[in-house]
Amino acid sequence: MIPKRSARAIAQRIMDLRENKDIQWAIADMAKTEAFEYFAHSRFINQWRTVIGQVLAGEKGCGATGGAGGGLRFHGLG
Repeated sequence: MIPKRSARAIAQRIMDLRENKDIQWAIADMAKTEAFEYFAHSRFINQWRTVIGQVLAGEKGCGATGGAGGGLRFHGLG
């Protein structure tokens, strides 16, 4: 969204976002879609089955998220 990393460019882009309702709605829609996908019931069930399978198999360090906060993902990262 910002072609170069500079305080001026970042500040200008923030001001642009504040004034452009279309971009605000697009960002909100993308965030809502990602949240629904990430926190979907089916994903929870699949991760739960993985953890239970690992526990029943006696695996050490089992867990679908890879540790505290390991399952968190922000802006498509992680």
